[in-house]
Amino acid sequence: MARPSKQKACLACTSSKRRCDKGTPSCTRCEDRDIDCRYPPSKRRRREQQHPMLDAAASVEPAVITTSSTAAPATDLFALDAGPLSFNLWNTTPWTDIPLLPSAPIPQEQRYPTPAPMQNPLSRRRDIIEAVTRSTWFLSPSSWTISHRHPQVNDVYPTRALTNFTRAMQSWILRWVTDGHNPFIHRGIYASPNPFPPLLQDALALASLYHHSTPQNESLVIRILDEKVSAMITSQTPSGSLETRDHLARVQALLIYTVLRLFDGSVRHRAAAESHIPTLVLWSSQLWETASHEAQSLRATFTPASTQCPVAVALASGVLVPEDADLAAWYLWIVSESVRRTWLAVTCTVDVYLALKGGDRVAAWQNPGGGVKFTARAGLWDAPSPARWSALYRKLEESDDSDGGAYFLQSFDSDKLFVNAAAADVDEFARLLYTVVWGLDRVEGWALRTSASGEVCPTY
Repeated sequence: MARPSKQKACLACTSSKRRCDKGTPSCTRCEDRDIDCRYPPSKRRRREQQHPMLDAAASVEPAVITTSSTAAPATDLFALDAGPLSFNLWNTTPWTDIPLLPSAPIPQEQRYPTPAPMQNPLSRRRDIIEAVTRSTWFLSPSSWTISHRHPQVNDVYPTRALTNFTRAMQSWILRWVTDGHNPFIHRGIYASPNPFPPLLQDALALASLYHHSTPQNESLVIRILDEKVSAMITSQTPSGSLETRDHLARVQALLIYTVLRLFDGSVRHRAAAESHIPTLVLWSSQLWETASHEAQSLRATFTPASTQCPVAVALASGVLVPEDADLAAWYLWIVSESVRRTWLAVTCTVDVYLALKGGDRVAAWQNPGGGVKFTARAGLWDAPSPARWSALYRKLEESDDSDGGAYFLQSFDSDKLFVNAAAADVDEFARLLYTVVWGLDRVEGWALRTSASGEVCPTY
């Protein structure tokens, strides 16, 4: 059926400079050649654009082609997603990369689409909670239980294993000074934009000063160290007003000062450090109590109590989107794991010192400090970013290890790793811990026996 006389020739006939019979829905020439027949739109009055910035993102509809008798309903040929924009946690610039198809016909009439309804904040919050909860096996109530055991017959180790532990702690503090992290202070917990507590700023400066001291300024350095420790202890507020991060910072700072002075070799320095051991043990206990209580609140309501954690603030205010669940889980994990490792480091340091001082060469874990669960899987602690941590976590999830599995265990319960895992698959913190639990000789033999998976050295 012939089109109205004002209808122009189809695009294919026009480009090839051939006569077009202007038939619908396809001209004879296009139909014979089995090609797509399209007609240019008729002239129309242009609408005034009230929202020019939205034109590129607006979805379009094709021209409505009608016959002389009936009009066919218009259909959407291209459905472009114009839903809510996604915001990154650290950068509030919206992502608006919506592609436009160059082959789309010019529309007869362009209408602004009805804005997609914003997701209900409560619904979005539930999505985040569900996504993060799947990754928060480290917040379960049972994971915060302190275990105790009776001394075993073989809980006697040579002094070599205990002095190896003291050298390791000293080297880890130096590593924190040079690298910004070590096996019990995570690289991300105090990284920008997270606050860096003044107590740890002082500890970092004094640890650096201590390691670069000379015989000429040694007495001055020790004097500064002693005065700084005394001032820190006397300035502390009641523990009830402190958050988990506050507790963690002061325990880590006092642990650093204690290791520097306790194993210095000087009788006077050792006596000064020993006088602060009861305070270190008390603060460590208060840290664990506060962290476990806050973990239960997180597990139950997912309402972080911390006002310092950017992820917690974002979750509480509803800024996060479900895609940021990995970031939230990562931050919760590094805080939780930092608490666990710091508590274990304090307990083991005190017990090793008492064992060396007593001369009975008993294992550090014979004392009633106890043991707790921590993550022994190599790679998770050293992951430089949330993305790397999430990638390794997903590999564990695929291998049915999503709840920590064999690598999230009590510090006592390590025999199954000795039998089923390679030393290179176990974190450095765990390997040092096991030199005190198993003995240095046994850990060295384990490392050599499984060296095909990677070479590690448990001695310092």
